[in-house]
Amino acid sequence: DILSEAFDRCEEDPYDLLEDVIMRPVLGCQYNPRSLAAKWDRKSLLTNASKCRVDILCLQETRNYKSGIYMQEGWIICSSGCNEKRMYGVEIAFRCKAVFASTHDRNIPISIDHFSICYADPRLIIVKYAYKCVEFYVVNIHAPYKDGTHKYVAYWKSVTATVCKHCNLGIPTLVCM
Repeated sequence: DILSEAFDRCEEDPYDLLEDVIMRPVLGCQYNPRSLAAKWDRKSLLTNASKCRVDILCLQETRNYKSGIYMQEGWIICSSGCNEKRMYGVEIAFRCKAVFASTHDRNIPISIDHFSICYADPRLIIVKYAYKCVEFYVVNIHAPYKDGTHKYVAYWKSVTATVCKHCNLGIPTLVCM
């Protein structure tokens, strides 16, 4: 019986074994560059973040028209895109060499296919990482600045409702603002 259990276990995917998966600490950084419209500014920021071994980079006011998930400079970029006036825009960048989890004998690699955008608008993006039994959310919020034109209570109620709607209870969630 013991030998047959060992053979059965060998046929299983090691990433499906919850008791063997260890979440790894990651280094995150939130930054408001005020504009990453220029290709060289973006490349410089991502290069410097890689040198500092930042794993998750939450960016606000990127003013990037491009929305969706794409690769750039060794990073997986999840972008909300900016509005029609080229204002705002939030992104979450994940360093391709980051290790979020491992089993007892190997790291679980990340891939662009493991990420999905659950919600996006020019001031809020919710991204889910999911691969086998490892999953978590990263929420990036570009909060309104104090200028007297925003209804702050209504804004935060709306953001809270959106996050609660798109993030499943019990799954780890990192919130950047």
